[in-house]
Amino acid sequence: MRQEDNNAQTGQYDPETTLTAFFDLFAAIVTPNGVKIIKFHMRRILGEEPAKVLEQNPRRFAEAFTQLFGCEEAVKIVEQMIISHFSINLESNKSLIGMLREGRYEEFNRTLSIFNQVKTRSGSV
Repeated sequence: MRQEDNNAQTGQYDPETTLTAFFDLFAAIVTPNGVKIIKFHMRRILGEEPAKVLEQNPRRFAEAFTQLFGCEEAVKIVEQMIISHFSINLESNKSLIGMLREGRYEEFNRTLSIFNQVKTRSGSV
């Protein structure tokens, strides 16, 4: 069993693994350099490593992500592009950034796991 799978089952999540899984979703809709740019600007906005902030203050991470894209609507469009790319049907009220904003870190991780499983099965980037 992979460490990430074991962590997901026990409710323990490595923030670096979680952050990598989150940013990997963007590789489906932007170039690898685009992902690097997103990471760079998240570090710049937060003033520290995004994984640390994601673990310690998910709401702050969500706010920085929204700031990066300019507004809540832009974040929703980006999320919808990712959902469409992977052909995943999430409940309409589920938003990755919304989960973080509301402190639903475990649900965020479970949802990332769904994306990761689909990505692995489909061979998508």
